[in-house]
Amino acid sequence: MHPHDNRFNSPGEILTRLVFAAHLGFALAGVIFFVISFHQEPLRYALMAMICFSLALTGRIWLERDGRFQACERSLDAMFAGETDPGPDDELGVLISRREALEQQRGTVGFDPWEVQVVRREIMAYVREHPETSTRLDRP
Repeated sequence: MHPHDNRFNSPGEILTRLVFAAHLGFALAGVIFFVISFHQEPLRYALMAMICFSLALTGRIWLERDGRFQACERSLDAMFAGETDPGPDDELGVLISRREALEQQRGTVGFDPWEVQVVRREIMAYVREHPETSTRLDRP
C-alpha cells in the first residue's frame, strides 16, 4: 500500500465502491429494461433485463462473500439520512458496544457465550486490518 493510502482510498476499497455502484446501476437498468419489455420488443429487452440482473447479482455475491455489502449499504443509508461522515473508529465502537451488550447478558437464560467469542474475533480482525485504530483501545 502506498504511504498516503489509508483504508478509505486503498485500491481494494475503491474497487469495493465501484462494484457496489455497478451493482446498483445494473439493478436499475434491469428494472428499466424489464418495464420497457412490456411495451416494445419483449424478447430483446427482457434478455437485456436478465443480463443486467445477473450482473447486479454477481456484484452482490462478490461483495457479500467478504461481508463488504452490508458496510456499503450502511454507508449509503447514512448518506441519505443526512448523517455526518463516520470516523474511522465508528465501526470499532459498534463492535465494542455489541460485545459490552452481550457481556451484560451473561448469566441470563438466553445468553450465548459463543456469540461473545465471535464478536471478540471480529474486533481482533478489525484491529489487525486497521492498525491505526488499535491506539483507541488504550484510551480510557
